[in-house]
Amino acid sequence: MEYDWDDGNVSHLGLHEITPIEAEEVLEDAPIVTQAQRHSGEDRFLVLGHTKSGRLLALVYTERGNKARVVTGYRMTKRQREIYFRERAL
Repeated sequence: MEYDWDDGNVSHLGLHEITPIEAEEVLEDAPIVTQAQRHSGEDRFLVLGHTKSGRLLALVYTERGNKARVVTGYRMTKRQREIYFRERAL
């Protein structure tokens, strides 16, 4: 998968203490899609996943052409962690 990174989404992720590498790790390790919605004319997906170091992250991303563009991300909430571990156990 290719990614669409620029100063805007990299700095926004930085506000949440997430690096682009961590976001890519989440997207490349079979994340769980928990929500999809239409926003500004494009589909956006909320996914739950983990990094190689074990951080549990929620990401919102969209697909533009053949690239994934991460819009935002944050540490999973308690409820999201429950969903994540329940779904991973299946």
